[in-house]
This record gives sequence, C-alpha cells and structure tokens, in this order.
Amino acid sequence: MYPGGSNTDKTAGGFDVLHNYWCDLLGPVAKNGEHNPGWRVAMWAMGVLCVALAVFWWIVPRLFERSRWYKILIAYPGIISMAIAPFLFTQYHDLIINLASIPGIIALATTFTALYRYRWYKLFVFGLACLFLIGANNYIYYTGQWLYVLPVLQKITFLLVMTWMGIITWVIYTRALQKGAAQPVAAGAGY
Repeated sequence: MYPGGSNTDKTAGGFDVLHNYWCDLLGPVAKNGEHNPGWRVAMWAMGVLCVALAVFWWIVPRLFERSRWYKILIAYPGIISMAIAPFLFTQYHDLIINLASIPGIIALATTFTALYRYRWYKLFVFGLACLFLIGANNYIYYTGQWLYVLPVLQKITFLLVMTWMGIITWVIYTRALQKGAAQPVAAGAGY
C-alpha cells in the first residue's frame, strides 16, 4: 500500500524494510510525494498497538506482589505514555517521542527494578538488552551518526521489545492460570 520513497531514496518503490521507518507509513503523503493510500490502516494499527501496550502496562504489576506503588509507578506512567504515542503522525513527531518517553522511562525503570528485586533475572537481562537497543536507536536518531542502519535497527528493536513484552505477558497469564487470578505470581520461577 505504501507507494514508496525513503529518506535515502525518494524514488524507491514501496516500503523498504532496509530504508523506511515505521513512521513513514503514518503520513498521508509518502516520501516520494505520492498519496499514501495505506496511511489510515497504519494509523489504526498504531492505535491498536498503543491500546495493546497500555493493557500490557496495566497488567505488568501483577508479576510482582500486589503493591500500590507498582501500579502507580508502572501501570499509570505506561498507560500515559501509550496515550501520547498515537500522535507520532503529527508534525510534532520528535516532541511526541520525547513526551511519551518521560512516563515510559518511569514505567521501564520501575519494571526493571521490580524484575531484579523479585529475581526474574532472565527477564531483567532480556529487558536490559532491549533497553540498550532503544538507547542505540535514540543515539543514532539524535546524533545522525550511522543513520543508514537505523531503519533496520528500529525493526530489530521493535521485534525484540515485543518479544520481551510477550514473554512477560505469557508468564503473567500462565501463573494466573496455575495459581488463580487473585494470587500474586511467585518470584523468579525460572524466567
């Protein structure tokens, strides 16, 4: 659906995984100047993704003891971040990224702290690897160094972060099935 063009080649046809960013799909006009007939689909997909991630942040505190502070410091900032993120398509793309990052960092930092505290070491290390990749994405984006690798790195990072979040969600789900939804999840348990 994406007609084509990227920051490196305005005349390229279609969406190129090696050269286009996810955000390229969100604009009504493609990088080659043509109308992007798929932009509404991309917008809906972004909305669905943000809702799914908001739900993720809502359930993450269940991985730990039922603590009011985890809900306050993980769930609420995570949801706020996802409420801001759908506006990436606007002319304020960079500002939206920065604004969504502030509560997102709070949610992530608290999640990492809790993962370590509750001995979910594998999830902690996997999450740190994802965080490193997110940092690399930001470094490249804001400095402009190695910009040619950013479209691919963006997709690798997205895949790994979604995998990490999926594993956490699966752990919460399976533990809830095993123990009953009313009980907190046991710490560590091999993940």
